[in-house]
Amino acid sequence: MAARPLMGLAKPSFRGRPAAEDQVKPRRVGTLQCAVVGLLGFQVVSMGLHARSHDRRASAAARPPPPPVAPRPPPGSLRLSDAEEALLAALPTEPERVYARQIFEDRVRGPLPGGLDAAEELEEAAPSPGAGVPPPPPRRRAELPAMYGDGPRIVGLDRCAGWRETTSLFRRAATAGIFNSGTNLMTNLLRKNCVMPLACPGEWGQKRKTEAMARRECIGYPFQAPWGKHNPLAYRNLGHVVDSLDHFNLTEILPVAVVKDPITWMRSMCRIAYAAHFRKHPACCPSPLDPAQLGELLGHNRSKVTVKFRKEHPEEVYASLLDLWNVWYREYYDATLPRLIVRYEDLLFDPQNTIREVCACAGGRLKKDFDMVGDAAKFGGGHGGGEGTSRGSALKRYASETTRYHLVSAHDVAYYGANVDGALADLFHYAADEHRRAAADPRADAKRADAKCATLGKRRLNGA
Repeated sequence: MAARPLMGLAKPSFRGRPAAEDQVKPRRVGTLQCAVVGLLGFQVVSMGLHARSHDRRASAAARPPPPPVAPRPPPGSLRLSDAEEALLAALPTEPERVYARQIFEDRVRGPLPGGLDAAEELEEAAPSPGAGVPPPPPRRRAELPAMYGDGPRIVGLDRCAGWRETTSLFRRAATAGIFNSGTNLMTNLLRKNCVMPLACPGEWGQKRKTEAMARRECIGYPFQAPWGKHNPLAYRNLGHVVDSLDHFNLTEILPVAVVKDPITWMRSMCRIAYAAHFRKHPACCPSPLDPAQLGELLGHNRSKVTVKFRKEHPEEVYASLLDLWNVWYREYYDATLPRLIVRYEDLLFDPQNTIREVCACAGGRLKKDFDMVGDAAKFGGGHGGGEGTSRGSALKRYASETTRYHLVSAHDVAYYGANVDGALADLFHYAADEHRRAAADPRADAKRADAKCATLGKRRLNGA
C-alpha cells in the first residue's frame, strides 16, 4: 500500500521563499560589481587629472619667464627726426609744441604696456587685394528710399588716412550737427559699435577714468565736439570748450557733422526750435518757406531767424530756416581740416555700413554684433524736452515722400529749389521736385486749403 504524503507538507514551489532568495543573491552580486567598477574608474580619472596638472606645472617651470617690460622714456627724452623737430619749431605757442611732441613721441614708443584696448569681438579685417583671396560678397543693400539715392553719402573720407598718420592713438571722432539733425543717434551708434584703441574700460568709474586720462593711460569717448556740437565750426577757433571735454586736443578730434534733409529738418524745427527763435504759421510750418510770403503774414520785420549759440556771444541772424541750414553746413563743407559729413538718413536706413566707414576713418574697428540703437534717436535733459523717437517710427516717417511734402506748396518747392545750397542738395540727394510733390499726395493742395496755410484766420501766430 502506497504511503500517503504527510499532511501539511507541500512540494517545493518556485513561488516560495527559496526561489526569492535565489533571485536576490545575483542582484546583490551585480550591485557589488558596479560599486567596485565605479571606484576603480574614479581612481583612474583622479590619476589622469593629477598627471595633467603635474605636466602643466612642469611645462610652466620649463618655460622661460617673459621679458620685462621696458620702462617708457620720460617725455622730451626721445630723439625725433629733423622734419618733426622743424614742425614743432613752427608751432606758434609752447603748449602746442609740448602737446605735438607728445604725439610724435607716442608714435615712437608704440602702444602702452598692458594694453587697455577694449576686448570686444570685432569684425574680421577685409583681406588684402591679390594673393588669390576671393573678394568678399557684396553687402546687402539697405532699404534706403529712392529719393535719397542708392547708398550712403559721406563727405571727407579722402582725408582719413592723412589724419590718422599725423595723430596718436588718443584720436577720437566727435559728433556735430545743427539742432534736430540726429546727433544723439550718431553718438550712440559710435559708442556702442566702434572699438577704439586706448579706450578706458567701461566698468571704471568716472574718477578712475579721469585719473587714468590725466596719466595718458587711456582716453574716454567725447559725447560731442569739444567746441559744442550745435555751434558753428567757427567756435572751434574761439577757445570755447564744453565742460568735461578740456582733456581732448582739438587736433586729435575728428568732427563728424550729421546733416538732415532740409525739408524734414525744418519741420522738426517747427516742433522744437531749441536755441533758434522765429515766427511760424501755427498749422503749416515750415510753409511758407519764402520769407517774403511769411513777411506778408507776420510783418516784414518779423520773418528773420535768430540763434543764440552761446550766452557770451551775440546772436546770429538768418534770413530763414533754409538760410540757417545753408550757412551752418556750408562752413563744414568748405573746411580744410579733417572732418566728415554724414547723412542722418544713412544712419537711419543703413547704420552698419555708415558707422563702419566712420569708425575706420577714426582708426577703430566695428564690433561683430552691431547694435542698431532702436530705443530712441534722442535723449537727455539738454534737449529742451524733445520727444524720444524710436527707430521704427523714424523709419516709417522718413521713408514716406508724402510725409516729406506734407503741407508744402508749389511755391515752397520753387523757392526751395532756387535758394537751397545747390552743391549740398545735389551731393546729398536733397532736391525737391514739383512733379514728385504732386504725385506723392494728389490732395496736397486741398489739405493746405483746409489748414488755411495761405492765411492766418483767427489763429494767433506762434510767438507773435
